[in-house]
Amino acid sequence: MCLPPAALEARLARLVPGMALVTLLLWSPLVLHADHSWDDADPEILNHAFRLAQGAALYHPINGPPWVVNPYTPLYFALVAAGLKITGLSYYPARFVSVVATGALAAAFVVLSRRWRGQARDGVWAVCLLLLVPAFLYNCARPHPQMLAVALSVWSFALFESPRPAVANLLSPFLAVYTKQTQIILPLALVAWLVWRDRSRIPLYAGAVALFGLVAAGWLEVATRGAFLDCIFGMNLLPYRTWEVAPVMIHWAGPFFAFFWLGAVRLRSRLRENALEPIDFYCVVVVLTTIPSLGRVGAHGQYVLEMLVVTVLFLLRTGGFGFPAGRPARGGALGACQHRSGSVHPGPRAERAGARDLATRELQLVHPG
Repeated sequence: MCLPPAALEARLARLVPGMALVTLLLWSPLVLHADHSWDDADPEILNHAFRLAQGAALYHPINGPPWVVNPYTPLYFALVAAGLKITGLSYYPARFVSVVATGALAAAFVVLSRRWRGQARDGVWAVCLLLLVPAFLYNCARPHPQMLAVALSVWSFALFESPRPAVANLLSPFLAVYTKQTQIILPLALVAWLVWRDRSRIPLYAGAVALFGLVAAGWLEVATRGAFLDCIFGMNLLPYRTWEVAPVMIHWAGPFFAFFWLGAVRLRSRLRENALEPIDFYCVVVVLTTIPSLGRVGAHGQYVLEMLVVTVLFLLRTGGFGFPAGRPARGGALGACQHRSGSVHPGPRAERAGARDLATRELQLVHPG
């Protein structure tokens, strides 16, 4: 018997947590054996952390031995080096840091889901969905700074949105940027939102982030005799191939295209309604910087990781994972997985306008049943 699209989507949605669990169980043997790398970047990252654990410098001038370049900021390497002092040379500490970061990211989803939707279940379901996307699963336990950097950025965003001010709100962006320098995207997006909506907060937020960041950069630049900025910026300029953007995107985030479309539809509606929030600015800036970056030689799964995570957060904030009526995601199983059955509650503007067009209806909140 052929099910109606809505019933099919609801049934597939119920399968997502189970599918995520099976995927993790099948993936875990690859994580438990830590004798070999998954790609050519992993041993380089482990080498930098191991050298740091042995007391060597993390950043070196390129005109002399040991002829190595570390292209990332130091926090991840410091954490892994601390573990290597206990275990010796092994991928276990590096993978452990990434696994803990994945757990911290999942916890942030739960916190934000409770804040936005009044329950943790939606956040848990969102994390299960991400586990079915290659780029996210691959980086869950990868010896690489990306997962820790994204987790710190998402927690920084959660703290920024918290009604209770905290020092961590000012410190967390610094930690994210000093895990991977590309995480400067979040502070820039939030400053842009503050310029548009709440300029009174700019001096404290932007000032604190700039102060922490510049003081640390100055100290590292002096301590490494100019090698720090040269390594993370000067030696990090790679050749660019425009024709690689689409293949990399499809390979690592292909199953998620239906959700990107849904996010674009929601964003258009929110622009028309002038209902923008920090999550809108964060999502737009991440997308506008991520997609062009996929043309860099060596672009890999970590390049799209933050875009996947922020898109899911955006959907979680703007009504859940239900597709508009009459437009089910037929593009693939994961596209269909998104329907969350429940009641539909139009926002105040939709009530006043009588749901005058499809863009307004796509803003309706779909609460899972």
